[in-house]
Amino acid sequence: MPHLSIEYSKNIESKIDLSKVLKSVHLSLEQCPEIDLSRLKSRLVPHEAVICGARAVSIEMIHVTLAVLSGRNIEMRRTFGKAIFECLQEQTAGYGADQAQGALSLTVEIREMERDCYFR
Repeated sequence: MPHLSIEYSKNIESKIDLSKVLKSVHLSLEQCPEIDLSRLKSRLVPHEAVICGARAVSIEMIHVTLAVLSGRNIEMRRTFGKAIFECLQEQTAGYGADQAQGALSLTVEIREMERDCYFR
């Protein structure tokens, strides 16, 4: 039962259609046969305030976490991460001219959930 969480800073809600991003990222994993979309649980997680760095500057960000049961090799997990990141880049491409300069932070993390410690 994979879990996909898209955390984001609330200051982008009026600039990006986050429901569309969620659906697109969810469906991007269709190209990964090791992910059963019928079992994938995806959600948006807003954060009221996000700061970064030594100067504690407010930032705009999207961070995606995909949690999968343990047992998948590193190459497979990297494939998941690349698919998600490419989709995320496509979905935010029109965000603004400053995106390449860090105005919108995009990150993806693939985590393993220990099978023996996952209950359902």
